[in-house]
Amino acid sequence: MWAGINVVLAFLAIVAAAALVYNGIMYIISRGEDDKIRQAKTGIVYSVLGIFVVGLAAWIVNAIINLTP
Repeated sequence: MWAGINVVLAFLAIVAAAALVYNGIMYIISRGEDDKIRQAKTGIVYSVLGIFVVGLAAWIVNAIINLTP
């Protein structure tokens, strides 16, 4: 069961990293359009926040795994 949760968290981390790359590319190719820049910056912030949340969840799950005998 715990291994499955770790697999899901790893997948979510990959998705968040891909979203970060995508939004970075969108920021680069926005060509100074304010709406696109704002959307890309928001996406970057949410992607970094997602990576942080997934990392925190993985840390909590692994701490619980280490507590169980």
